[in-house]
Amino acid sequence: DQTAVIPREEFISITEKIIKRWLNEANEDIPFVLLICGEKDTGKSTFTRYLINRAFDHINSTFGLTYFDCDIGDVSKQ
Repeated sequence: DQTAVIPREEFISITEKIIKRWLNEANEDIPFVLLICGEKDTGKSTFTRYLINRAFDHINSTFGLTYFDCDIGDVSKQ
């Protein structure tokens, strides 16, 4: 079992790159879709919450934001 820790600066940088790409590529015809997946207990939910909160700082009424948590196997979220 290997564990990796992403430095805070890299975590923030990755988030900002995703948001910038989203804003540059989003249009009314084709939505920007981001799929976050990985092993159990690797920070997917933490990263997603941070990303969504940062995205709200950048979006306006032009862009919509929909979040689906599709982890049906995690009974702690049911």
